[in-house]
Order: sequence, then structure tokens, then C-alpha cells
Amino acid sequence: MLQVTEAGLETTIQDGRPRQLAHLGVPPGGASDGWSLAVANLLAGNQPDDAALEITIVGPRFAALRTCVVAIAGADLGAHVPEEGRRLAPGASYLLHVGTSLQFDGGTGGTGGARAYLAIAGAVDVPEVLGSRGTCLPGRFGGLEGRALRAGDVLAPMRAWDVSMAGRAWPDRTWRPVRGPIRLLPGPPTLSAPAKDAFEVLVTTTWQVAAASNRVGIRLEGPSIEVDPETAGRLVSRGTVPGAVQIVPGGQPIILFVDAPTAGGYPIG
Repeated sequence: MLQVTEAGLETTIQDGRPRQLAHLGVPPGGASDGWSLAVANLLAGNQPDDAALEITIVGPRFAALRTCVVAIAGADLGAHVPEEGRRLAPGASYLLHVGTSLQFDGGTGGTGGARAYLAIAGAVDVPEVLGSRGTCLPGRFGGLEGRALRAGDVLAPMRAWDVSMAGRAWPDRTWRPVRGPIRLLPGPPTLSAPAKDAFEVLVTTTWQVAAASNRVGIRLEGPSIEVDPETAGRLVSRGTVPGAVQIVPGGQPIILFVDAPTAGGYPIG
């Protein structure tokens, strides 16, 4: 059982069961990195799609209210137990003793990535809402009251577990997902026409992820893509999916992410 003493930048409860309700305007949601969520859960002895914590960039800090087993995967965000001077590297499960704390200081391990996953043996106990236990921040439902965690929240397991889960390690120590090229397809002609030469600019430019990015969309910083304001202004909103690249009026691309709206009217590159 863990208590949140510092919330961190954005820590939410997520699972591996995206909601299949786009026809009702509900974002799919779920873990940003489903593979790492599954790794953390399996190391903790849970089902791969159970609810766990998604930690973004820096923070949080937890107090162990009783001895428990936790597992970490995803980005290396500097997890450690300060009272014991013990570092908790991703890709393994650990025994966390009552009276100690677990702290994430931020990306210090050189592995890259923005999100880490913390699984508790027995899985995080929150109600299922619309087929998932994950937090939908735009809709303010799911997870823990539809919000990011804050100081004072208590996280308890939903199932019984035992300490034998501690000490597990992912079999392949190069356990992180392989990074490679991203396949990009041109958008529908009626949506891509208002953004002149958008596809060519997208595939030939080096982009940087903007600080304003979140689970709704990944904003990219780089050259402005020319948008015809008159034509773009006449686009009718239609269905969108995570992974679509929209060009906002300022000419910057946004990659729709897991909490993105299910409809929109911006040009698509």
C-alpha cells in the first residue's frame, strides 16, 4: 500500500484496455506506452493490462504504508529509495519496506523517454468505468476521480499477493522497445489540401517535441507549415484517430495521442 506524498508533474492511473467508444465521443485513453505498462505488470505478477501508474518526466514520491512489491518499466526517471540509498532501475521488481519511500527524481539514466510505469503487486484498486480503469483527464472520469494523483492519495492492491514477486527481472536486459523509423502516410486529399506541401515538410524536417505536449497531443516545434486560412476555415469536422497529424492555424503540427478528441476540423498532413 502506497501513499502519495508528492504528486509529480503528471501521474495518473492507466491500464492496457483502451475504451472502444469513439462513436460516443470518448477518447480511447489507456497507457501511453502499453508495452512498458505490460512489462511492469508482468514483473509484479499482475495481468499485463491491469491498472498501474503512468509517471511523466519527473516525480512523484510515495510512502510505503506497508511492505509491498513494486515493479518499474518504461523510461528511467531516477527511481530510488532514499532511506536505503537504493536505486530501482527499470525492468525489475523490488520489495519496498514499510516506513521507506519511493522517489522519482527525473530522467537521469540516459535511456530517453518521458514516461515510466509503476505497477503494484495485486494491481491498483480503482473502479472500472466504461470498460477501463484508466484515467480520462479530458472527460474527468476513470482512475482516481478522473484526475492526476495528488498528495494524500492512498493506493491499495485489488488482489492478494506475496513477497515472492520481488527480485524478478525482464529476461532480456535490453528490454526496452526498439526505436525505429515512423511510418507516415499522406492525409485525405480534402483534409490535407489546405496545408500546402505539409507532407513533404513533415518527412524532411527534424522536429522537436514541445513542452506543451500532453496525452491529448504531441506538439512539434520546427518550421511553420503553410496553411490556407480560407480553405481550412471551411473544413467540416470529422472523425480522427490517435496518430493523425493535424496542422493548427499557426502552422505547427500536432500528433494526436491517446486522449485526443474523436473528431476535429484541422487540416491533416
